This record gives sequence, structure tokens and C-alpha cells, in this order.
Amino acid sequence: MSSAGNHLRSGGLWSLWDMLRVYANAYVNLGMYIHDEFAGLFFNDPDKDTALKPRTEKQNAELKAHLEVLITHRETLKLDLSKEMIRAHLNNLPQTSREFQILVGAMLNELKGRLFLHVPPHRAAHYESEISLSEPAKKAFPSAISELRAARNAYAMGLNIASVFHSMRALEHGLRAMAADVGKTFDIQNWQNIIDEIEAEIRNEAKSLPRGMPKNERLQFLSEAATQFLYFKDGWRNYVSHGRANYEEANAENVISHVTSFFEILAKRLKEPSVD
Repeated sequence: MSSAGNHLRSGGLWSLWDMLRVYANAYVNLGMYIHDEFAGLFFNDPDKDTALKPRTEKQNAELKAHLEVLITHRETLKLDLSKEMIRAHLNNLPQTSREFQILVGAMLNELKGRLFLHVPPHRAAHYESEISLSEPAKKAFPSAISELRAARNAYAMGLNIASVFHSMRALEHGLRAMAADVGKTFDIQNWQNIIDEIEAEIRNEAKSLPRGMPKNERLQFLSEAATQFLYFKDGWRNYVSHGRANYEEANAENVISHVTSFFEILAKRLKEPSVD
């Protein structure tokens, strides 16, 4: 029972992604349980020459445990009809293979209405995985984490355009932080306008420096970051926001990698502004 239900937790709160994530090994184990129980009941079935042999307490305990695993799976997939049928037999266990077949048949018929998707291992590694940001970067941009996680989950599910879209949404937290650093507010403007405003402030600050003195480290950092934001805007953000491009798997993965690395750079000097 423990191996079949290992990834299907009972009790507690489940997220939508938890409800969608069902591991194949659980169903392989479940099929083995069903086969074993069916075989055990079949060889004990009555016929014209043999009376029904009483099942031992151990056999009944194993059957009940396996039925409870079936209920766990039914709850996960919202198969209410077969779940209630199985629950009703927990204290009135099937005595013959025919009785057991009726329960399994109800379960299989209800399963026909469920769609299962296969996620290749190289994409599955991104699903609900730990965001590959350093702790300082996570602390500086906590609001970006959920968008980066959504980008990785979308990539895992093969939704490449959605993945790029969430990556660009994550970047907006960085752009908002940079705008705040030069006294600007990034709210509803498009990226080009706010980047132009940021660059104008950088130039104004640079003019205040004594003649011949190069930009200080802060202005140099902001200037390079603004250029990087323009790169993201022209390369991906405009296209994904206006439905003007399709993205292959490699594109989406590349965007995730670039955006994650860029947050490490931003976190060296910036952090997202607090929300009052």
C-alpha cells in the first residue's frame, strides 16, 4: 500500500498542480495489486465441485488495504462514483472474483473520461522544481519567484509561449525596481517608455558628475541593465505580448536561463520596492 500511494498524499491541502501530477509508477503498482487480488479471489471461486473457502484475516486485511489505495486514487482523479462503490465494500469485502470485477469495471469505465499526458524527463525536471536563484536574489525579488516557477511549469508541460510570457512577467519586477531606483514609477507604461525615462535619468545624473569623471559604478550598472532590458523587450517581450511569434522548446528554455541569470545581476544592487 505504501509504495502505490507514495506520491498520492491523503489529507492536507492540494494545489492544482498537485492534482494534475500523477506518477505512472503508482498506477503500475496499482495494476499489480488488482491482478494479485483478482487471482487470489479467482482461485477461491466456488464451482460445481468446490465450496467457497473462507478467506483468512490476513487476506481480508490485504484486500481492504488495496481497496483503500484504490479510494486514494479515485479521490485524486475525482472519480466519485467508483470511489463510493469501493468505499461501500470496505466493510463488506468482495468474496469472489466476479464481485471484485464489478468494482474494477466501474473504476475503468470512469477512467475513460480522464486524459493523461506524458512529460519527457528533460522537461519534467523543471516541473515544480526549486527556482535556481541564490538566496540573496530570492530575498531581493520574492514576487518574481512565482512567475519564474510558472515559466518552468509551463515549459515542463510543453507550453512554450506561456513559459516565455511568464518569464517576461517576472522581469517586470526587476524593471519596476530599476525605475524606483531613479525616482520613477513603472505602472502601466510600456517597456520602451519606462526604459527611455530611466535612461534619461541616468544621463541627467551623469551630467552632474565633474567633467572628465567617468560614470560611477551605480550609473554604469543601471545603464548596462537598461540595455539588457531593451534586449529582452526587442527579443522576446514584444513578440510574446502581441502574439507575433511562436516559440520552440529550446527558445523557452533559453529565455528561462537568461532571465534567471539576469536576476542574479540585478540583485547585486536592486530589490523590488515594498508595497504599502
